[in-house]
Amino acid sequence: MRRPFYFLALVFILSFPHLIFAEGFYFSGEFFLRESNGNQGEYVYVTDSSGNKRLLSELIWDATPVFDFGLSFAGGWKNLGLEISAGSALPLPCGKMTDSDWMNNQDFPDCDDSLSSIKSHYTESICKTDYSFTICADFFYAFRPSPYFAIKPSCGIEYDASSFTAYGLDGAYFLRFSSYDYWGWWNDGSSNNKKDTDKNTKVIRLKRDTLKIWTGFSLEIAPAAKWTIEGSFALSPYVYMASLDEHLLKDENYYDLMSGFFSSFKCGLSGKYAAGERFEVSLGADFSYMSKIYGKSYSLGSDGSAYRLNDVPAADSISLSFRLGARYHFVKKD
Repeated sequence: MRRPFYFLALVFILSFPHLIFAEGFYFSGEFFLRESNGNQGEYVYVTDSSGNKRLLSELIWDATPVFDFGLSFAGGWKNLGLEISAGSALPLPCGKMTDSDWMNNQDFPDCDDSLSSIKSHYTESICKTDYSFTICADFFYAFRPSPYFAIKPSCGIEYDASSFTAYGLDGAYFLRFSSYDYWGWWNDGSSNNKKDTDKNTKVIRLKRDTLKIWTGFSLEIAPAAKWTIEGSFALSPYVYMASLDEHLLKDENYYDLMSGFFSSFKCGLSGKYAAGERFEVSLGADFSYMSKIYGKSYSLGSDGSAYRLNDVPAADSISLSFRLGARYHFVKKD
C-alpha cells in the first residue's frame, strides 16, 4: 500500500536538484578578512533647572585596530537576491579608552558655562576586545540596463554584539577640600590626585547589543573583462542599542537603552576580479558612522534590582574598515 508514496518521494528527490538549480538561480560563498579602525562613544548627560542637557561623563573606546573574519553567502533567482554574512573579531588589544568627567555639572547643574566646561577627571586605560560578533542579511533587486552596469536597491537588518574591557588607569582627578567648592581642572598640579593603576587590572567593561535596519542601494560597473567595481550607500531608518557599563573597581553597573531614527549611515567601495570561471577575489573599504542616540539609564544592584536614573545616556560610533575576500560561485547565473 505504501509503494505509491515511496515512488513519489523518489521522483521528488531525483527532481529536487532540477527544481533548485533552475534557470536564473545562483549561489556563492565567500570567506573574508577585515581590519577596522574607529571608536565608539559612551556619554552621560544631566539636566539643569531649565531642562538643558549638560555633559557629565564621556568615555571614548578605541577600536583600532580590530581584526575579524567571517563568511558570506549570496543567492537568488534572476534579479532577486539575498546575502547573509557573519563575522567575529579576534580578542586583541585595540588602542585605549579615555574617561572624562565634568563634575560641576552634577554637583552644580546651574553653574555658569565657564565652570560647566571644566574637565575635573581624566584617565586613560588600555582597551582590549573581548568579543565582537556581527550578522546581517540584505535583500536586493538588480536593475541591469546593460551587461556592464547594474543598480541594486536594497534593504536589510544587522545585529552586533560586542564586549570591550579597559585595563589600568593613568591620569588624575581634581582634589576638592570641601563639598561646597567648585571642581577644578584635572591637570591642575597644585590640587589633584594622580591615578596610576596597574595595567593588568580590569577597570571598566562595556557590552553592547545593537540592532540596525538598513535601506540603500549599490552601483555595479564592469569596466573591463573579469573586473567589477561596486559602490554602495545605506541609511539606517532605526537603530536600537542596549548597553551595559560595568565599573569593575566599584562594583557599579549601569544599563542603558537607546534608540534613534536616521542616525546612522554607511558607504563602501570595492573591486572584484574573476580569477577563474567560479573563483573571485575582492578588495574593498567601508565607512560607517552613527551620530548620538539617546535613551534611558538604569542602575543595577548586586541583588539584581534596577532603578531608573535621571541621567540621560547617549552613544555614537565611527569606523573605517578594509576587507579582503575570496568568493566561490557554486552555481553561476546563466
